[in-house]
Amino acid sequence: MNISSKTIAEYFERYAWKYAVTEDPDTLLSGFVDSQEHNYGVVVSVKDKYVTFTTPYKQLPDDQNLSSLYLQKLMSLNYEWPLVKLSLDKEDRTLMISLEFYQESFDYKQFQLGLDLLTEATELLLSELPSITPA
Repeated sequence: MNISSKTIAEYFERYAWKYAVTEDPDTLLSGFVDSQEHNYGVVVSVKDKYVTFTTPYKQLPDDQNLSSLYLQKLMSLNYEWPLVKLSLDKEDRTLMISLEFYQESFDYKQFQLGLDLLTEATELLLSELPSITPA
């Protein structure tokens, strides 16, 4: 079964989260606020065989040292959190949190899981990587 952005919009409504449609018909935008009142954007896209949830966690300042210890911690968290992927865009220095689900088995329960895992991951990063908490 192929999932469309229309189905994702219906899931957002059912979940009672606001969302916006983008110029790209396969991408929807939303967001949330964590327990410390930090705002996060969420991008949900339906591309190829996947439904992808992505949120930029934090853009690191230019003077933030990307030490090997820091990068090892990210790799360790990727291992500990098998569904959540942490990545670092070296060009714009943004730490990204993402999840991917196969379209053919994607349903409302996985949609809930995706949003729940994104929000939980941001809360956990506040304690795991305190030196780069969101601005």
